[in-house]
Amino acid sequence: MKEKLFIITIITALSASTMAQDKKPDGKFDPEQRIEMCVQKTAASLMLDDATTAKFAPIYKEYLNAQANCRPNCERGANLSDKQIKKNIEARMEAEQKRLDVEKKY
Repeated sequence: MKEKLFIITIITALSASTMAQDKKPDGKFDPEQRIEMCVQKTAASLMLDDATTAKFAPIYKEYLNAQANCRPNCERGANLSDKQIKKNIEARMEAEQKRLDVEKKY
Protein backbone atom coordinates (compact mmCIF):
# COMPACT_ATOMS: atom_id res chain seq x y z
CA MET A 1 0.00 0.00 0.00
CA LYS A 2 2.80 2.39 0.90
CA GLU A 3 4.57 1.57 -2.36
CA LYS A 4 1.49 2.47 -4.41
CA LEU A 5 1.08 5.73 -2.53
CA PHE A 6 4.76 6.52 -3.06
CA ILE A 7 4.53 5.79 -6.80
CA ILE A 8 1.39 7.92 -7.15
CA THR A 9 3.10 10.78 -5.32
CA ILE A 10 6.15 10.60 -7.61
CA ILE A 11 4.02 10.48 -10.76
CA THR A 12 1.97 13.45 -9.57
CA ALA A 13 5.10 15.47 -8.77
CA LEU A 14 6.67 14.72 -12.14
CA SER A 15 3.53 15.55 -14.09
CA ALA A 16 3.10 18.83 -12.20
CA SER A 17 6.63 19.92 -13.08
CA THR A 18 6.07 19.22 -16.79
CA MET A 19 2.93 21.37 -16.81
CA ALA A 20 4.85 24.51 -15.83
CA GLN A 21 4.12 27.75 -17.65
CA ASP A 22 6.14 29.07 -20.58
CA LYS A 23 9.44 30.05 -19.02
CA LYS A 24 12.84 30.82 -20.38
CA PRO A 25 15.39 28.03 -19.96
CA ASP A 26 16.79 29.72 -16.85
CA GLY A 27 13.32 29.73 -15.24
CA LYS A 28 12.83 33.49 -15.36
CA PHE A 29 10.02 35.39 -17.04
CA ASP A 30 10.29 38.43 -19.29
CA PRO A 31 9.23 41.70 -17.63
CA GLU A 32 6.17 41.80 -19.91
CA GLN A 33 5.21 38.27 -18.88
CA ARG A 34 5.60 39.15 -15.19
CA ILE A 35 3.46 42.25 -15.58
CA GLU A 36 0.79 40.31 -17.48
CA MET A 37 0.71 37.60 -14.81
CA CYS A 38 0.44 40.24 -12.09
CA VAL A 39 -2.45 41.93 -13.92
CA GLN A 40 -4.29 38.63 -14.35
CA LYS A 41 -3.72 37.65 -10.72
CA THR A 42 -4.92 41.03 -9.44
CA ALA A 43 -7.98 40.99 -11.70
CA ALA A 44 -8.82 37.50 -10.49
CA SER A 45 -8.39 38.42 -6.83
CA LEU A 46 -10.65 41.45 -7.34
CA MET A 47 -13.14 39.16 -9.12
CA LEU A 48 -13.49 41.51 -12.09
CA ASP A 49 -15.63 40.57 -15.05
CA ASP A 50 -14.22 40.64 -18.60
CA ALA A 51 -15.43 44.15 -19.42
CA THR A 52 -14.00 45.62 -16.24
CA THR A 53 -10.74 43.68 -16.67
CA ALA A 54 -10.41 45.14 -20.18
CA LYS A 55 -10.61 48.65 -18.69
CA PHE A 56 -8.45 47.83 -15.67
CA ALA A 57 -5.56 46.01 -17.39
CA PRO A 58 -4.00 48.88 -19.42
CA ILE A 59 -4.11 51.30 -16.48
CA TYR A 60 -2.63 48.74 -14.08
CA LYS A 61 0.10 47.81 -16.58
CA GLU A 62 0.97 51.50 -16.90
CA TYR A 63 1.10 51.76 -13.11
CA LEU A 64 3.36 48.70 -12.79
CA ASN A 65 5.71 50.02 -15.47
CA ALA A 66 5.87 53.40 -13.72
CA GLN A 67 6.67 51.65 -10.43
CA ALA A 68 9.41 49.60 -12.13
CA ASN A 69 11.00 52.80 -13.47
CA CYS A 70 11.34 54.11 -9.90
CA ARG A 71 14.03 51.67 -8.88
CA PRO A 72 17.33 53.28 -7.87
CA ASN A 73 20.56 52.58 -9.69
CA CYS A 74 22.96 52.00 -6.80
CA GLU A 75 26.47 50.67 -6.68
CA ARG A 76 26.94 47.54 -4.64
CA GLY A 77 29.87 46.05 -2.84
CA ALA A 78 31.60 45.88 0.48
CA ASN A 79 34.30 48.43 -0.29
CA LEU A 80 32.29 51.55 -1.10
CA SER A 81 33.66 54.97 -0.26
CA ASP A 82 31.70 57.47 1.82
CA LYS A 83 30.97 59.44 -1.34
CA GLN A 84 29.51 56.36 -3.06
CA ILE A 85 27.43 55.50 0.01
CA LYS A 86 26.06 59.05 0.16
CA LYS A 87 25.27 58.88 -3.56
CA ASN A 88 23.41 55.56 -3.00
CA ILE A 89 21.40 57.05 -0.14
CA GLU A 90 20.41 60.05 -2.27
CA ALA A 91 19.49 57.78 -5.20
CA ARG A 92 17.27 55.69 -2.91
CA MET A 93 15.58 58.81 -1.54
CA GLU A 94 14.93 60.09 -5.06
CA ALA A 95 13.56 56.69 -6.09
CA GLU A 96 11.28 56.64 -3.05
CA GLN A 97 10.00 60.13 -3.92
CA LYS A 98 9.32 58.99 -7.50
CA ARG A 99 7.46 55.95 -6.14
CA LEU A 100 5.35 58.16 -3.90
CA ASP A 101 4.59 60.46 -6.84
CA VAL A 102 3.43 57.45 -8.87
CA GLU A 103 1.25 56.29 -5.96
CA LYS A 104 -0.28 59.76 -5.73
CA LYS A 105 -0.93 59.87 -9.50
CA TYR A 106 -2.69 56.51 -9.65
